[in-house]
Amino acid sequence: MFFYHKKHLIIHVLELENMCRILLKKDNQVKYDKDELYRSWNRNKDGTGIIYYDETKKELVVKKYLQDILFEEIYEYIKSVENMDHVKNIAVHFRLCSAGMYV
Repeated sequence: MFFYHKKHLIIHVLELENMCRILLKKDNQVKYDKDELYRSWNRNKDGTGIIYYDETKKELVVKKYLQDILFEEIYEYIKSVENMDHVKNIAVHFRLCSAGMYV
């Protein structure tokens, strides 16, 4: 696990060799870096998941994409979530299938 700073916010990145990559952004203070998202997607193309808590609806929202999807579609969805005032924390999971079947 490692952390990097961007405008006083720590974005948590969990990454292990030959495993999934998860980016967790807290408090919606900064936006995800498009290049970082692309590198994660390009390296782990077995599916992407985005999860966030909607403060207005008081519910956890999960969006899953399978491996056959364009990066731009995922990126546009992430940007739309980042622009929601009622969403503070977002996690993006880039899946790397290391065992079992693709789901």
